[in-house]
Amino acid sequence: MSSFNVRLAEEKDLGSLKEFFKNVYGTGHIIADPEYFAWQYRDFPSNPFFPGLANLILTKGEDIIGHLGMIPYDFNFSGKKISAAFLASLIVHSDFRAFGGGAFLIAEAEKRFDICYTTGFNAAVAPVYKSRGWHGGTMKRRILKEFSGKEIHEPEGIMAVEKFDSNWNEAWERLKINFPVVPERTADYLNWRFLKHPKLKYEILGVFGKGGRKIGGYIVLRLEEGAEWRGVRIVDMIAEENDVRKLLESAKTYAGKNKAHFLDWFSTSEKYGDVLAEAGFHLDTQSDEDPPILILPADRKLRSINFTYKFCKKSSGLKAMPVDFFIVKADGDRDRPF
Repeated sequence: MSSFNVRLAEEKDLGSLKEFFKNVYGTGHIIADPEYFAWQYRDFPSNPFFPGLANLILTKGEDIIGHLGMIPYDFNFSGKKISAAFLASLIVHSDFRAFGGGAFLIAEAEKRFDICYTTGFNAAVAPVYKSRGWHGGTMKRRILKEFSGKEIHEPEGIMAVEKFDSNWNEAWERLKINFPVVPERTADYLNWRFLKHPKLKYEILGVFGKGGRKIGGYIVLRLEEGAEWRGVRIVDMIAEENDVRKLLESAKTYAGKNKAHFLDWFSTSEKYGDVLAEAGFHLDTQSDEDPPILILPADRKLRSINFTYKFCKKSSGLKAMPVDFFIVKADGDRDRPF
């Protein structure tokens, strides 16, 4: 690939990137929206390239022929802080895919982080990740459909979260020891991810102590309405198990008020599995009896969301099983209805 080059994208490339996205994705794709692009790839609080962009581009001469986004994270790995990136929007122009451009882009990303991971990639890309030694599984989906008509109430101590602050950082330091491998959910990260999102509105509920100051946990909900289905997505949730019970009751209340057909939760981890089962959630049967994953529009072709990762050369021998990761739809670009 001597006539090809991979480099970090720069501000001067944004116009050409927008045209590239239009050609490979079609007009109107969200990644071509300047506000969204800047939020996802520049303004992330742990972006090691800031004020630069966390994007790799594959060029041939002056032309952009491939792209790979790297959404950067700080990870807590059993008490050790390491660097990670969610790989998003891997795309190579169809005329150049036979040259291994996708693998070339992934290889460059692997040089920059301890862990690289992704979810929801398509079948065409899967062999590329496999060829580079990535492995993983699928995200477990748990669903609740039978909350309508039951007595639903707001548990004591649950309030809307308007902003995450130092009180949450104190709680997170205590809570994160329960997760072997997890993106650092600091106040800066959560404010960026949910409260500063340029396109989506989230309902964020917290468990607060007396006086409403100390927050001990949270749940993030997003209402999604299609022509056939109305669902509430539990996008993220962190708390001790007793507080998770309260948060799930609040989620049921929110879903009931919004006349939703279902609540669902995606995670790579078994964490909270017993509490979710106790609350009435069941594992997705991947049958037509359960609501489809995609409801805008309703489409049953997607039966699961996959997950794959790699400990890269910088990771100094770190190892973990897929179930050790606590990754939810918000930990990347999977939680978007567009």
